[in-house]
Amino acid sequence: MRLDCLFTYLLSRPLLAALVLMSLIVLNSPTAAMDQKGTIQAQIKRIAQGEHQQLPEPTQSYVLPGQKPGWTIENATGFQLHLYLTGPAARDYIIPSGKSIDIDLPPGSYRIAVDLSSKSVLPYYSERQLNDDMRWKLRFYIASE
Repeated sequence: MRLDCLFTYLLSRPLLAALVLMSLIVLNSPTAAMDQKGTIQAQIKRIAQGEHQQLPEPTQSYVLPGQKPGWTIENATGFQLHLYLTGPAARDYIIPSGKSIDIDLPPGSYRIAVDLSSKSVLPYYSERQLNDDMRWKLRFYIASE
């Protein structure tokens, strides 16, 4: 649908237009962002205060020209992985088994927690410093003994 047609359609339905406008305001409000950040912080606190294991040290490399600091995460666990970050940025990601993601992050100190969909694997928690000239790389896997 073309944008001018959408506006005409919404103008002919004031109640729908009001609902769309209210949704946009709520989704982009600082309160919505704070609620999400609060939820992320709560999950990190839950993991940090419970039984957990240390997040493995990531491989670090210098950023290439045009590249930003950040993190590449590969999930080779066989389970869904949920990553929570707070620091200069507060974010969470769900990474399906067999997938990887690349995240650009502002440099700074981060609290990081990771939960797996299998409760037989302890969650991970650590605090890390991301420098402005570095990228992290981490591969999650389950070793068999």
